[in-house]
Amino acid sequence: MRVELIAVPYDSGHRGERMGAGPEHLLHAGLPARLSAAGHEVGVRVVEAPGSWHSEVRTAFELAGLIAAQVRDSRSAGA
Repeated sequence: MRVELIAVPYDSGHRGERMGAGPEHLLHAGLPARLSAAGHEVGVRVVEAPGSWHSEVRTAFELAGLIAAQVRDSRSAGA
């Protein structure tokens, strides 16, 4: 089975802080390798908010749009 992991390392508009640290922690802890060892074809996509300044609400909406695009692309690729 093809699996695409879509990591969104943000919490309240802040990258890598609080819950935003979770997605990359799972990736670095070996989640892709474990899924691959279980027989899955694994892809990893990390969603990044555009720009250098991030407000909570604006970033949340930007990320929602980017996540939707990543899911659409993953589904088109057979995941």
